[in-house]
Amino acid sequence: ALIDRYGEIPQESINLLEVARIKNYARALKVLSIKQKNKNIVIQFSNEEFIMDKVQILVDIYKSDIMFSSGISPYITLKLQSEKDSDILKDVLKLLKIVKGWFYYG
Repeated sequence: ALIDRYGEIPQESINLLEVARIKNYARALKVLSIKQKNKNIVIQFSNEEFIMDKVQILVDIYKSDIMFSSGISPYITLKLQSEKDSDILKDVLKLLKIVKGWFYYG
């Protein structure tokens, strides 16, 4: 295995792989942008079709830590629980998986 030969994978490399996974999901979901604003992540979509049927699921999971804005370019604002890069990437990936319908939350 790679770990046996080269040792533990640096966190920076893991983060880079997570960014690639996020970009893949974002492309499939027609995401226009993902931005960090202060202690929030804002994900803007090209249309409402991917998020409107997930609103209740997202509210059930994130409670008051998530907000929605509908319109021509709807967006989701997620309050971050951590400022650590690896945690932020995991949170964004989880949210995109939920929107895509590929995350079990029960």
